[in-house]
Amino acid sequence: MTPRVRVIAVSYFGANDAKKLLRSLQSQTMGDWEFVLVENSVDATQRTSLQTIGGDDPRVRVLTPDENLGYLGAARFAREHSQGTAEWTVIANVDIELPDSDSLLRLSEFSEAGVAVVAPGIISSRSGRDQNPFLVHRPTAQQMRRRAARMRTPAQAQLTAVASKLKRMALPSSATQAAGRIYAPHGSFMAIAREYFENGGTLEHPIFLFAEELTLAERVRALGMTVAYLPSIQVSHVEHGQMGVIRSGFVLREMVRAARYGATLIEDESG
Repeated sequence: MTPRVRVIAVSYFGANDAKKLLRSLQSQTMGDWEFVLVENSVDATQRTSLQTIGGDDPRVRVLTPDENLGYLGAARFAREHSQGTAEWTVIANVDIELPDSDSLLRLSEFSEAGVAVVAPGIISSRSGRDQNPFLVHRPTAQQMRRRAARMRTPAQAQLTAVASKLKRMALPSSATQAAGRIYAPHGSFMAIAREYFENGGTLEHPIFLFAEELTLAERVRALGMTVAYLPSIQVSHVEHGQMGVIRSGFVLREMVRAARYGATLIEDESG
């Protein structure tokens, strides 16, 4: 039977965090959920650690693709290997926990015409700040071109990552954004309504990593649907799996590709 909420979590060397996420799911008052864990690190030790994560809980499944599929790629893989479309499909990092036992209940009870995605309050354990809204308003084509220009090379992408980190540290710790419609949710926990998929929405993403929020936001927009920021639903982002400020060459190259992709995506939609 299709669950009311299907939580798809993508693990990249995150077995320990995945176990904590599962425990927080098992403590929820709303028990009609399924946990689909995609092991994306393609590592024998990680696979062994995760194979028995669910114990005898039939709501838990572990998928082990033959290669790292990227974030949305892994989520799409999980949907393709699941039966039916849940009322809510959550795509999440494994370093997320649900400290409030009613989080899934509140999500499952939310119903508003035209809402494709719910962006909850995502409280960073490092800063104490709410990482949502990710983007309140749609960026302009000019803004996206400027971003791509700042990240033309991996070295520039590294400088941008450092500058972004410093900017976040300077932000006030308390959230001021009220509940309402926003452009894009933070990618670490995105709750997607069944109606999004029924209206033709997909999880296709043309690049391997980064800019997933833009892809989803633009697709929601094209469908004439909306993203709702609901801080009354809160999750905790432990951020064990977050990339450090100093990033690998592969990650920096992906950042460059994502910046170019974002500029092209918004430019196309603006024309």
